[in-house]
Amino acid sequence: MLDGGLRLALGKITKMAVATPYGAAIQSGDPAALALRAQIARGQQVFRGGEFGTSMGAEGQFWAAESALAAGFASRIGAATLGEGAPQFMLGGTVAADATFVTRAAPGVGRNVGGALEVVVPPGAVRLDFFHMP
Repeated sequence: MLDGGLRLALGKITKMAVATPYGAAIQSGDPAALALRAQIARGQQVFRGGEFGTSMGAEGQFWAAESALAAGFASRIGAATLGEGAPQFMLGGTVAADATFVTRAAPGVGRNVGGALEVVVPPGAVRLDFFHMP
């Protein structure tokens, strides 16, 4: 298992979590988040967009189940370093089979309101399939 996975005991319930610089990201019990979790475990591709000089690349912890080129992506995913329009680059890959990960609603950051489902992984847990500059 890759580093970064936690199990939080809350009473008799154990929750899956991933450590991030902003605190633990906890697996959502929402049916849509659990369905996405199953899809990611079966190898569904994940995506992230970025801006050169401000965004993380493959080492990033916050990934989406939708293309970073989709209209409104930054707002729905709560992207901290993306504004309106297409990102300068997009990465796509799959979560490593031995990696801990969680799926949850993305929190908002600044003007980007969040709310779309995101996949949170330890750094380096996504195996890249492509790097694209639109």
